[in-house]
Amino acid sequence: MSLFVAIFPPEDVRRDLASSVPGIRSRADKWHVTLAFLGDADPALVAPALGQASLGDPFTLRLTGGGRFRSVVWAGLGGDVASLGALRDRVVGCLAGFPIDDRDFQPHLTVSYRYSASILNGLADYAGPEWWVRGVSLVRSAEGTYSRIGEWTLP
Repeated sequence: MSLFVAIFPPEDVRRDLASSVPGIRSRADKWHVTLAFLGDADPALVAPALGQASLGDPFTLRLTGGGRFRSVVWAGLGGDVASLGALRDRVVGCLAGFPIDDRDFQPHLTVSYRYSASILNGLADYAGPEWWVRGVSLVRSAEGTYSRIGEWTLP
């Protein structure tokens, strides 16, 4: 089991990406932008910390372009990425003391765990619809299944 804090694009945004870029086989309902990976932290302790945080105001994002990390192919993010970075900083700040992955924040949405030149090429000119980020989710991942165990809205 692992725990993470994420943003999930709305269904119409995921549907647009899936229909615009041929060859994507991963499940669109699992597509998310990870803000903080917490490993095996106790959700009963993480949830109250998130619940007390001031997360900031809603902002807009869009999926645009793409790239890869080794074999992973991802969609990039456009729009108010400065607010996304600030939200990530607030999430990490309120979870100080928890075992958060300390890699540099490189916001992306993973679409394939296996490299595919056709998917990467399809993402090159992709610019999806804009959406409002209105909250974050605390997610438990166990054996490939994601369960949203808490959600917090931006005021």
